[in-house]
Amino acid sequence: MNEIKSNPRVSRESAAAPSPETLAQAQAHIAEALDHFAGGRVVDAENCLHQALNQAPDHPDALHLLGLAAKQRGNDDQAIDLIEQALDLVPQNPVFLSNLANILLDAGEVEAAIDHYRRALDAEPSYADAHFNLGIALERRGQTEDAITSYRKTLELDADFVAAIHNLGSALESLGRVEEALTEYRKAVSKSPEYARAYYRIASASNAELDENELSKMEDLLPTVEPTSDSAIHLHFGLARAYNNSGRIDAAFRQWVLGNRAKRATLDYDIQNITRFHERIAETFSQEFLHERHGEGDDSDVPIFVVGMPRSGTTLVEQILASHPNVAAAGELPYLRDISRGLADPSSEKEFPEIVSSLPEGEFKNLASDYIGRLRDWAPAAPHIIDKMPGNFLYVGLIKLMLPNSRIIHCVRDPMATCFSCYTHLFNSPQRFTYDLVELGIYYSSYRRLMAHWHRVAPERIFDLHYEELVDEQEAVTRELLEFCNLDWNDSCLAFHKTNRAVRTASALQVRKPLYKSALDEWRRYQGHLSPLLEALN
Repeated sequence: MNEIKSNPRVSRESAAAPSPETLAQAQAHIAEALDHFAGGRVVDAENCLHQALNQAPDHPDALHLLGLAAKQRGNDDQAIDLIEQALDLVPQNPVFLSNLANILLDAGEVEAAIDHYRRALDAEPSYADAHFNLGIALERRGQTEDAITSYRKTLELDADFVAAIHNLGSALESLGRVEEALTEYRKAVSKSPEYARAYYRIASASNAELDENELSKMEDLLPTVEPTSDSAIHLHFGLARAYNNSGRIDAAFRQWVLGNRAKRATLDYDIQNITRFHERIAETFSQEFLHERHGEGDDSDVPIFVVGMPRSGTTLVEQILASHPNVAAAGELPYLRDISRGLADPSSEKEFPEIVSSLPEGEFKNLASDYIGRLRDWAPAAPHIIDKMPGNFLYVGLIKLMLPNSRIIHCVRDPMATCFSCYTHLFNSPQRFTYDLVELGIYYSSYRRLMAHWHRVAPERIFDLHYEELVDEQEAVTRELLEFCNLDWNDSCLAFHKTNRAVRTASALQVRKPLYKSALDEWRRYQGHLSPLLEALN
């Protein structure tokens, strides 16, 4: 995932000042807080900032920095409130605006974030960090060409902004401009030989044997970084891909094991809690409950949901459908997840899924209206819009009650092929269950049980699309898919690889090519290493 750049610098402005002596004392506390921030001592920084506010109750810098501290503690609401208080005092402060935008973007409020970045740049056009972060927000909004412009502007202001060079390459790669992307990745490592993310992208995007010099640089860099650091993780996955491409099977798998182990060590995750969550969903959305609340939703047929495991063909199906003139693709949207989390009632301690049984009449229609409104931001006039969040298989019951006329495409691929592909990919967003073979097998089995439940209680409007069948009989399966979605045949759907759109998932390169069969059984080359996965699946 592209990393947002926050800036804890202090303001050049101040609100109505107290006496010079108390202001000086407040400034001293703020300076001490900045030292604590630099050392990662957030609690100490907060203590200093509260002392500053005792001296100068409306000091904008203290409020702003307290907001950043609240963000680091995971309290986004408090962070937003504090920085908005600072902006009430100095409304055009570019640092405050940009850092508030960072928090909004991290919370999924992309439109609001873009607005605040642009306000920051109106106040300070040469603010490189704001141009960079605006690029990230525009990519998430699907405006990849505009994002490229923002990254290029960042580099005009700071030619050594290595993360901007990397992100420029990533944006170009998402548009299928692989050679241009590789040029940028190589520029990044030439400026910063320790920039592991760019090495990983070179290894992944080139899809061929790496230059020996690049390979040796990766191998030499690996022992110098912390074993569970972001750099180590990217180097392990990059080396694994390079070794795989050159046929060094054992060496490749060893790097995947080390990379997955390092990534797993950074995650707070309990597979038993997740499988229990799946069971709770099935218990709540019983056939009786779905029948009882049927008819309360919105009759819109605009959304098309593509669900399933990661690496099961969801991006391919999205690309096929997005090639139809009546369909727009919005990518992987967190909206259903956000809606489910927003249902939680702190007063009763009820949360999703159990809380849906106590929602009042009319609420499913309200939720659908909110969802459609956010979806329409992506394509105001399109007859159909795809939401390709694989994990929306959790919310099939919610979809049925909110949007009973929507279509749900469930992508199915061979379990071993799916899980192997998950294990060997470093995802942009954290797919926590993919970094341990046993946990991956347990999760996959739990997901299939939940999908079997949906087929039992609400089989209508769920279409199982089997990846292997699509590869073997592309036209026949594509016709079935379009018919299920109530779409007329269009030849463009067979030539999906020619469709010009940004693809920001791990399958970005694959969907630029016609269908091929070489990946179907790639896992079999590693079969001797996969017994823990096979046992967990069984």
